Amino acid sequence: MKARRPLFPFLLSIFAFALFPASAWAGFPTVAATNGGNSGANVTNHTFNLPTGIASDDLLIIIASFDAVPTVTWPSGWTQLIHTATTNNFATFDVYYRIADGTEGSTITVTTSTSEGSAHTSYRITGYQGTPEVCTVVVANTNVPNPCSLSPSWGADDTLWLAVMGYNGNHSISAFPTNYSNTISNRWASSNGTGVGSGERQLNAASEDPGTFTISASNDTAASTLAVRGAAAGADQPPLRRQMLAQRPSGTRPAGR
Repeated sequence: MKARRPLFPFLLSIFAFALFPASAWAGFPTVAATNGGNSGANVTNHTFNLPTGIASDDLLIIIASFDAVPTVTWPSGWTQLIHTATTNNFATFDVYYRIADGTEGSTITVTTSTSEGSAHTSYRITGYQGTPEVCTVVVANTNVPNPCSLSPSWGADDTLWLAVMGYNGNHSISAFPTNYSNTISNRWASSNGTGVGSGERQLNAASEDPGTFTISASNDTAASTLAVRGAAAGADQPPLRRQMLAQRPSGTRPAGR
């Protein structure tokens, strides 16, 4: 006579898939933490502060602005999204990303070929898939930097949009693009200074064209839009659901499949 399969694990697995269907765990990427700072002086070694709580596979993004147009060198493992000089070569605007491996520590050092000021903002993002995409950066001498319109390759999907900008000089940001929240500004408040600004928006759309930033006076600026795609269904499952997956009897299928 065949041995009977225990009933409790079977019932528990059915309960888990009914309560936590895979589709429930697709959604928008989340900004889990941010950090930032400025050089405080003209330096060649720029210490950039990373967000706290970094875990393997987190998406890290750093937005940075440097005074003038030095040669900028980033540590190994960081991938360039944007590197551009502004209209009159008064500033350099960089955006780099990294898929974390859990060994990052709390800071990185970015070097410049000449002694310059800098400012930066860093993001830690979870619940994503793939790599970030950007549109062609807009450089202008203006007090209303206007990020470009972006149509990411994946089309309409749950997407985290970042409106980002960098600028030359000792200016403050008085307004951020409409519908963008959790706005951040970092700058070195000096005549030799520079600054960055950014904001985030969760929107399921095939394209996005943020509005303008406003800074306190016209100067060289660079602005762009970043997109991060939401994780695929089932990619971010909670511990209970993962446990139920491991206990699922052979032949059992998730609810809704």
